[in-house]
Amino acid sequence: MADIFVTRKLDGSNKNLKCFQCKRRSLINSSHICYYCYGMNSLISNSGNINIDNFIKGTQSSKNRIRDPFLEWVPFKEFNGVKKIGQGGFSQIFKATWEISKGISYRGNVMRSKRKIALKVLNNSQNVDTEFLNELKLTFQFNTENIIECYGVTQDPQTKNYAFVLEYMPNGDLHHFIHKNFEEFSWNIKISYLNDIIGGIKDIHDKEIIHRDLHGGNILIKYFDKNAIISDLGFSRPANIDSNLSRKSQIYGIIPYMAPELFKGQTYSYASDIYSLGMIMWQLTSGHRPFQDQEHGPKLILDILDGKNQKLQKILQNFGLI
Repeated sequence: MADIFVTRKLDGSNKNLKCFQCKRRSLINSSHICYYCYGMNSLISNSGNINIDNFIKGTQSSKNRIRDPFLEWVPFKEFNGVKKIGQGGFSQIFKATWEISKGISYRGNVMRSKRKIALKVLNNSQNVDTEFLNELKLTFQFNTENIIECYGVTQDPQTKNYAFVLEYMPNGDLHHFIHKNFEEFSWNIKISYLNDIIGGIKDIHDKEIIHRDLHGGNILIKYFDKNAIISDLGFSRPANIDSNLSRKSQIYGIIPYMAPELFKGQTYSYASDIYSLGMIMWQLTSGHRPFQDQEHGPKLILDILDGKNQKLQKILQNFGLI
């Protein structure tokens, strides 16, 4: 027999009983558990890693508001039509279909809707480290329309690599999207994308975090004329990170998008993110990656440091970015 969630009163009193778990909601069952806590209790987190399980369970708090997002541990067998669509230096990307959560109903059920999702499978992640958890925490905390949404975590049963279950972007990344559609781009569309990207960077900086790896491949496109989404927070760090970290741990990225001071040993900053934004603006307006005619290596770094990108500097000055 299904649990019935109703308002219940103390014997001989007009005072409503509250859920004994959250102490907030009044629609409770005979065990005095509200519909929301009952639904959350039905979610099982069994990743095999205590740190992942603890973080996921922490997002499923009884203190959540009704519409607050939460993460799930998703057995890989729940995905249908898994197909590889891309890869990078640290991960492989797949698309699949899954029934994502739409919240908890007043009957205590997890409401679901079938939808395409993306799986970001991190290479060599069988043993979860702080880097994986850092990206998971950072991606989840941004509940905004300009940052990629994370639904949960899963594990590839063959490789044992862990993966993020992410919002699917049907139009891919900005670089490839521009290459295919640049002739159809109007200035209104370019400005719309730019507003979205700026909004996402502001959301990140408002939480005192530096992205540190902004480029055309990490900006995803949801619709043709709107919704440019910032993704890949794997290298992001708090702005107050120890500046004495080793150079090896500090320097990474795609050379044309990296601020010149980084090549001089200075640390990432809000300003270095803004420089990367300038390079993305270059790409949006020209249709090409910055320095597309040059090999991305030591010579390009030296040219940038020697000020041989004068055309670029003039553009950035006109936009007030340097």
